[in-house]
Amino acid sequence: MKWINFLNTQGKANNMYEVKIYKQGKKTYSVSLISWKGKEGVSFGRAFDVSKKKAEKEAKENAELYNAKIIREY
Repeated sequence: MKWINFLNTQGKANNMYEVKIYKQGKKTYSVSLISWKGKEGVSFGRAFDVSKKKAEKEAKENAELYNAKIIREY
């Protein structure tokens, strides 16, 4: 399912997205897409226990798709 930013009556986006890369194990990483609406957010897993290179690639693809910023926590 594709998520789309819908504009409210003031012309502002209702949702903001972030892509988070975090360390899962000693040499593995995971990637999540977080959808924010106000102060509430929902996290969607995108990649689990992958190499740093694969995590960066997945994060970049999702950031471009959802117009999101990438947050690296490692």
